[in-house]
Amino acid sequence: ALPIYLPFDDPNLMNLYKKIQRANFLVPSWFSSGAKNLIKRILDPNPLTRITISEILQDEWFKKDYHPPSFADEADVNLDDVDAAFSDSGEHLVTERRERPASMNAFELISGSQGFSLESL
Repeated sequence: ALPIYLPFDDPNLMNLYKKIQRANFLVPSWFSSGAKNLIKRILDPNPLTRITISEILQDEWFKKDYHPPSFADEADVNLDDVDAAFSDSGEHLVTERRERPASMNAFELISGSQGFSLESL
């Protein structure tokens, strides 16, 4: 099991961005080498070399002690019951509307951060 804490943390926002950009984080020494390597590949700031989901799923450390779920044989299903469950008129259904958050790119996010100036870039 791995601890749950932020890999990048700094009270100063500018320093935090630098740590993320440089992938400057510490991995506890008691982590296995497989766990360390996987974490480093996940937190790679370069999207071209960062590990993909399919590669994570094939990683030896990720697969360690993994047992795929086994499903019981198909039970006898009464199709009339299935039809009745899905043929409701919909009068009791409730729909929820949520406003989507504003879409921001990285430049907009950084430039909107307090105390951070892009003038030096």
